[in-house]
Amino acid sequence: MAVPSVLATRSTPWRHLYRSLLRECTYLPDPIASGYMHNYIRSGFRESVSEHKIRGLKPIQKLHRHRRFRKLLSLLHRANQGYLKSLQRVLFLSYGRIGKRRNFLMRPLLGDQKKIETYGDDWEPPSALLTLVRDQSRRKAVSELKLRRNVKVFEPPIPKTNSWGRPTPFKRRVNIRRKWHQSLMNSVLPMLPEQEWEVLQGLASGKAPWSAPKRRKTPASHQQDTLLTPEFIVYGPPKGPTFATYLKGRPHNITRKFMENIWKKVCTLTPKMTWDETKDKWSITWGLLDVPRRHPSRKLDPEKGATLFQGIDPRTGLTERQKSNKAKI
Repeated sequence: MAVPSVLATRSTPWRHLYRSLLRECTYLPDPIASGYMHNYIRSGFRESVSEHKIRGLKPIQKLHRHRRFRKLLSLLHRANQGYLKSLQRVLFLSYGRIGKRRNFLMRPLLGDQKKIETYGDDWEPPSALLTLVRDQSRRKAVSELKLRRNVKVFEPPIPKTNSWGRPTPFKRRVNIRRKWHQSLMNSVLPMLPEQEWEVLQGLASGKAPWSAPKRRKTPASHQQDTLLTPEFIVYGPPKGPTFATYLKGRPHNITRKFMENIWKKVCTLTPKMTWDETKDKWSITWGLLDVPRRHPSRKLDPEKGATLFQGIDPRTGLTERQKSNKAKI
C-alpha cells in the first residue's frame, strides 16, 4: 500500500513516492498543468533510472533526488489543498513562465543553437528575442506582477573609453555584450504554443467548460482500543489546534472564480508571437488583462436626498436632539 503523500519521508520507497506524485497530478484543477506535471515526473524518474544503470548514482545523489521529489510532492499536495502560492507556482511551471519548460520555450527565440556566440563587434541579438523584450517592457500589467525584471537598455552599454581615457578593449566589449544578452534571456517571458494559449484564454475568460476534479475518498480510520499508540509513546500527548498550518497561507476551496483569478494572472504573463508576412514583422498578442468591472452609476432622487438631512444644522452639523443634550451638559 502506498504511503500517503503527507507522510512521505526519507525512508519512503521510491515506488510509493512515484505513485503519490502521479496521484496528486490527477487532482490538479488545470488540464494543462495536470498533463505537464505528469510527464515531468515520469521523465524525471526515467532519467534517474537510466543514469543509475549507466553510471551508477552515489548515495548522496540518491538522497538529493529523493528530497527533490519529496519537495515536489509537498508542492503538489499544497496546490491541491487550495494554497494560493503553491497553486500559482504549479501553473507558472506548467505554462513555462518559470522553470525547465521556460528554457524549452525560449529555444525559438535564440536562433541557431549550434552556432557558438563570439559576441564580437559584428554580433547582433536575435530579432525575435529583442522584439519580444521591447514589447514586454511596454506592458504595464506585466511589470506590475514583478515576475521578471524588465530590461531598460535595448543595446549593449559599451562606453567609448575606459577609466584611463583609452578605447574600450575588445575583451571588455565582448563581456559587456555577453552580460547584456544574458539579461535579455533572464527577463523575457517566452511565447506559448497557440493551442495551449487558446485553452488558457478560454479558461481565464470563462468561455471554456471546467469542472473541479473529484478526489478519491480517504479510507476510514480504525479506532484503537488503547491510547498507547507508537506516536504517543515517542512524541508524547498531541498538541491542541494551533495556527502552525497557516503560517504560509491558508487553503481555499477550489472554485471556478478562484481559478479564474489565477488564470488571468498567468494569461497576462503569456504572449503569442507569430510572423506577419504582409507587414513583414513579428505580431505579438498578450493574454487577457484583468479589467475592473464598471458598475452602473446610481442616482439618488433629489426629494429623497433632501429628507435625509432634515433637522440638521448646516453650520454645526448637529441634530436638534444632539443640541439639547449638549445644552444640558
